[in-house]
Amino acid sequence: MAELAEERLGTLWLGSVVVWWRWLLGALAVTLLLVGGLTAGGTVAAGRQIGPPLASKPVVTTSATTSTTSATQPNLVAARDFVAPTTISTTTTTTVPAWQPADECADVTRPVSDAALRWCPAVAGYLWLAETALPGEQWVDGTLTSLLRTGDCESGWQMVPGPAGSGVFGFFQHKLVYWSERGPKAAALLGFDNPTITEPLDNIAVAVWLWVTEGPQHWPHCGRW
Repeated sequence: MAELAEERLGTLWLGSVVVWWRWLLGALAVTLLLVGGLTAGGTVAAGRQIGPPLASKPVVTTSATTSTTSATQPNLVAARDFVAPTTISTTTTTTVPAWQPADECADVTRPVSDAALRWCPAVAGYLWLAETALPGEQWVDGTLTSLLRTGDCESGWQMVPGPAGSGVFGFFQHKLVYWSERGPKAAALLGFDNPTITEPLDNIAVAVWLWVTEGPQHWPHCGRW
């Protein structure tokens, strides 16, 4: 009986050893398969560049080129801004000069009406345009104030006709009989089209053109006011 028991124990032990070795070999085989898969590229290995190599990726560069141009004269029909020449960069920077014609409206030399001050930027703008368009012309101190006061005297800055039978109209009481001659000349110099005596800005523009080119004698009373 003892010998039979020892024989059975030996058989069980041998069987356990065989099972253990089979499990060990199986585990080893699985490990080798996994390692082979990694080295074959089946899975991304640690530290590998995902996507195209950095050297092949396009490099985005930016360059800023700046050119300096003089702003063209404004279209005085579409938008009469009266902006002096400015340095324009092709990037995003626009440098605006410190002085603008309308700045002179804060320094009128004599009292003028509130209505005159409302139209002052347009008068100043046309004075600047006339100065830059006519060689040798210079904006004389006091001219802006004189024009504003002339408008105050002639019409109180109202776009109205003059006395019955006078044949005049507008801020500066232009004579209709002369408009067909003076209007186009002023428009050509100051950069607008189709001068119309009933258009406030055109009325101002022709008055500035007359004042700059010929003086205040066209307003014998109010031009001295």
